Amino acid sequence: MKRAPRQSIRELRELYSRLSPGARHALWTLVAFEVVLIAFAERDIQRRPAAEIRGPKLLWRAVATQNVIGPAAYFILGKRRSR
Repeated sequence: MKRAPRQSIRELRELYSRLSPGARHALWTLVAFEVVLIAFAERDIQRRPAAEIRGPKLLWRAVATQNVIGPAAYFILGKRRSR
């Protein structure tokens, strides 16, 4: 049986309220890092010519929005190396 989304949100709020101030700070730091990394990847994809990217730009745009792993994969695998 599925739970209503509101119950899940309430549970998450309760879990968040139980976190120590240090844990809350660490959580928001990680969220900020993830957002900045995604923004850098998206900006790089937008500005880089398609010939310098392995695979379609649209694919890398979709991959780059997936947690921290997506942008990291783009920067490691998606960009062609300058020679």
